[in-house]
Amino acid sequence: DWLAKGDGIFHITGKPGSGKTILLNYIYTRQGTSSRLRDWAGPGNKLGEVCFFFGLGVGGHRCGCHCLRRRLLHDMLFKVPDEIPRVFPALWRRLDAGLATDYTPTDQDIRVVLDHLIRNAHDAGYRFCFFIDALDQVEDDAGVGLYDLAELLRMWVNESRGAVKMCVSSRELPVFMDQLYPARRIRLQDFTEPDMWSLVRQTLQTDPQFGLLESADPEDCQYLISSLVDRSEGVFLWLGLVLPKITRVLRASSAVPPGRLPICDYTPLLSLAYRPTLEKIWRILETIPRELQDMFSSMHASIREEHRQEAYSAGSLLRLETRVGKIFTLSLLGYSFLAEILESDDPQYAINYQPKSGSEQDPTHQLEDASRRLRVTCCGLLEL
Repeated sequence: DWLAKGDGIFHITGKPGSGKTILLNYIYTRQGTSSRLRDWAGPGNKLGEVCFFFGLGVGGHRCGCHCLRRRLLHDMLFKVPDEIPRVFPALWRRLDAGLATDYTPTDQDIRVVLDHLIRNAHDAGYRFCFFIDALDQVEDDAGVGLYDLAELLRMWVNESRGAVKMCVSSRELPVFMDQLYPARRIRLQDFTEPDMWSLVRQTLQTDPQFGLLESADPEDCQYLISSLVDRSEGVFLWLGLVLPKITRVLRASSAVPPGRLPICDYTPLLSLAYRPTLEKIWRILETIPRELQDMFSSMHASIREEHRQEAYSAGSLLRLETRVGKIFTLSLLGYSFLAEILESDDPQYAINYQPKSGSEQDPTHQLEDASRRLRVTCCGLLEL
């Protein structure tokens, strides 16, 4: 409804890891969004959908407000290229005449041009919808803090006289909860509880070992499921990190199989046999922090000293992948090769490496070993 008829700022909020970016990206890319926005723009008006997803920049630095302005202006001019000669006349004249130029707009130029476009969008027959992710991740640059950012977004909407609206996401910081309109806001954890139940049940109840546990002690197993949902507080990532720990305990459990027990009423014996497995799961659950940042710190601290160099190397390669994109990708086989290099005392190992050929070249076992090694070495911080 908001896409087709609404105005102002629609605010998606929630705890870290609750899926705000995923939802915003889904709204931006789904097929029905464009048609609904065209209904909002009305006949005769040119529509521009502009997105900005905060991410790590060069050197791992987060983007600032100047980066946000540049990206928004770039996408707006891409949608309405007729405005380029008007907003950058000197630059356009040189380019139109085929002359080279090393001119780069300053932050002040970007600010003036963007404000001009927004203020005049209504009279020019333009309609823009901004999709801006992770407002809380913007850096404080040139004296622009989060409060100023919230004020800036509201100013753009007001000065556009209905020609600009925004769908934004952020954590539940007071500055955004106070400054952005509560009537046009959703908290993701208020809507995801049924999905949490579905995820936990699907993960655990499809595990054969949990099925045996549940037949022996259904009440405790249902309590475990409900506790996992409650502790997650709507954060899928928290469950994604915790559930693998539980399934590993289930697979490693050495409970007594039902066939070894007396036929007559063995339920009490089953409950006793599986009690140590449930107790171990509860002990693990009690030690896991509920906040993601604390959980990551705990996982980081649990990496053994003899594994730290390998974990650091794998993490560094993954960070390299985020910077260079498709040029480099760290595969599981590549990780296995990295582990061999780190284990070898030969500095020429990588240069002299001879891959196996023919029937010897079966990487199945190598990949299985690498998968186990990744889990043990990185303690869940890196995964497939």
